Amino acid sequence: MRLDAAVGRRALLLAATAFTVPRITPAAEVTSLDGLTQGLGSLRQPYCVPGVTAKRCRGTFWETGQLYKKDESVQLLSPEEYSSALASLDRLGGSLREVRKLASTPGGAEAAGDAVGGRDGLRAELRQLGGRICKALSEDLELREDAEYLLKDLIRELDDVDSAALRDDRNDMPSAFSPVLIELDGALKALTAFRKVLPEAPPV
Repeated sequence: MRLDAAVGRRALLLAATAFTVPRITPAAEVTSLDGLTQGLGSLRQPYCVPGVTAKRCRGTFWETGQLYKKDESVQLLSPEEYSSALASLDRLGGSLREVRKLASTPGGAEAAGDAVGGRDGLRAELRQLGGRICKALSEDLELREDAEYLLKDLIRELDDVDSAALRDDRNDMPSAFSPVLIELDGALKALTAFRKVLPEAPPV
C-alpha cells in the first residue's frame, strides 16, 4: 500500500511538471504599471519598431524623437505669432486636401498614407501646431478644452487614414468608396471643426 501511494504521488508530480506557466511577478514586487508589464514578460506585445515590426509607428516619440511628457505649461503667443500659427494651420489644411486628391489616383493610397503618417507627415505637424495653438487659448479655459477635444478628434481621424492606407489592397484602382478616401473626408471635417472653434485673435 505504501509503495502504491508513493508511485501515485510521483505520477502526480510528473504530470504537474509537464505544464509550464510563464512567471508573473508576485504582487509584492509590482510597484508600478511598468513592474506589472515586466512581470507579464512574453505575454505583452513587442515594441513597435519602424520597418521591423511595422511600417510606421504612432506616437510622439516616433514623430519627434523624444519621449512623451505631459506638458502643463502655458504658452502665450503674441497676436502676430498666433495669426502666423493660424495661417500655418490653413496651409496644412490645403496640404491635406491635396493628399485627398492624391489618394483618388491609381496607386495613390500608399502615398497618401506616407504623407499623413510619416515621421514628418501632416499628422505630426498638426499635432504639434495644434498643441501650440491650444496652449495660446489658456486665458479662456473652456475654449481651450473645446479646442483640445477637437484636436484629439482630428488626430484620431488621421490615425484612421494611416491605418486604412497600410491595409489598403486596392491601390491599382481609384474608387469613391476607397477606405482611405472615406477616412480622409473624416479628417478634413475634423480639421474644419477644429479651425472653426479657434478665434482670430488669442483671448486676453
